Amino acid sequence: MPNADEQRIDLKVAADHPFARDYGESRKGLQGGAIAPTTGRLFVNTALILSDAASFVAALSLVKTGFSGYVDPDMLTRTIALIAVVLVILFSCASLYPGYRLYDHEHLSRRLKIIFDVGIVSFLIFAVALGDWPTAFAIVGFLVLASIVQPILRSAVRALLHQAGCWGEGTALIAGPQLTPVLREYFQKNWQYGVNPLPWTLAHRWPLNAAGDAPHPSWYRKPDVVLVAPDQIARFDDFDAVRRDYRDVIVLADTPHIKISGLQPCQVGGHIGLRIGASPEGRPRKLLRRAIDVMIALPAILLFAPALLIAGFAIWMVDPGPVIYRQARVGLAGRTLHIVKLRTMYRDADERLRQLLEADEAARREWSSYFKLKNDPRILPYVGRLLRATSLDELPQLINVLLGDMSIVGPRPFPEYHLNAMPAEFRSKRCTVSPGLTGLWQISDRSSADVETAQRLDSFYIDNRTVAFDWMIIIKTALAVIRCKGT
Repeated sequence: MPNADEQRIDLKVAADHPFARDYGESRKGLQGGAIAPTTGRLFVNTALILSDAASFVAALSLVKTGFSGYVDPDMLTRTIALIAVVLVILFSCASLYPGYRLYDHEHLSRRLKIIFDVGIVSFLIFAVALGDWPTAFAIVGFLVLASIVQPILRSAVRALLHQAGCWGEGTALIAGPQLTPVLREYFQKNWQYGVNPLPWTLAHRWPLNAAGDAPHPSWYRKPDVVLVAPDQIARFDDFDAVRRDYRDVIVLADTPHIKISGLQPCQVGGHIGLRIGASPEGRPRKLLRRAIDVMIALPAILLFAPALLIAGFAIWMVDPGPVIYRQARVGLAGRTLHIVKLRTMYRDADERLRQLLEADEAARREWSSYFKLKNDPRILPYVGRLLRATSLDELPQLINVLLGDMSIVGPRPFPEYHLNAMPAEFRSKRCTVSPGLTGLWQISDRSSADVETAQRLDSFYIDNRTVAFDWMIIIKTALAVIRCKGT
């Protein structure tokens, strides 16, 4: 970490630095007022989407002119409008709005790949399935024209946003004294990357003057992103603290003009660097994840309703009483949620557990490590073990999924006593995502995962969660249930 002298940068000197004044002016909008990050990003995304829409309209106009007399213009307009909506959604899922910190060739690569995939699917549907060859070729022509017009309009709109002071996001820059001015000049010159570095680099938190009580300059706003030169990583005594302070921590890769670490952009997916740790999902991916949750949960409830009724009757026959119970768990942002489950234990399960743990030392050790018992006297004979082996007892939580309290995939919502065995930092990390009906530890270790293993698996999932990762977990969960590998 920087030493105390390096961190005591007088704010007046810093605020009077020419770059600081330039940065402050650049973060003013058309009316001269400061731009909030959320408002600025929304404005930028809206402008980029409108530029893409304009390119679609231009391409459609040319296609309708070229294919007049061959296709129904109204039908073609409706079809291409639907394709355009799909393209915008896919562009958003590919992080192209706004697309900060991506090289231009990566922007083009992602767009062309999406357009090519949509074109192939559309051509197969209209030409092969429907036999409508004129419409199929019209769609292909539209996509080709759109792929040419889009980069031109996007570049123009991006330049206007830059001139208006709306493009880019404030970024902390941590580098050595030799590299700092070079990187700062590079990102100022290559403004299209959306990196607006702060005027100093030595401390990853706001530097204080000697008195320690100076106010922030009026233009200052704590950045969400920090760029780190590889040679500076070793100076952090607590790198996790940096990850907690910033939304994204980026270890810089080589640039076209500056060799930094030997890490090349092609190795990091066309980014200017390697992202360390997880980054929060954008709104489009959240909406997509929510849509998937509803599309799975609603038909699943209807499909398994008869089995749940039969299971409920079997539970009542073995141990008369309520067959469904609600239990408080910790959910997203630390909020309390009440999960719904089929009862697989005797109604006096707590008392049975207390008596067992008092009398059996081996059971106490097993409970402290796993918070479950292989030979649990609380579980109802036959029906309880069958429900747990098939995970049918968890299915009522589909109601929690529909209510938005849970997701299909995520860390399991643990009771308070289970969470208390985990470090506070990890408990906070778990609260950044919605708990799930199933998760990585269910398909990896199921019954055998101790607290440490469950923590490691959940941490890996949170840091690497994607829609594709979720689908893999869903598929493997289904296979595990079929093999009766439940808890």
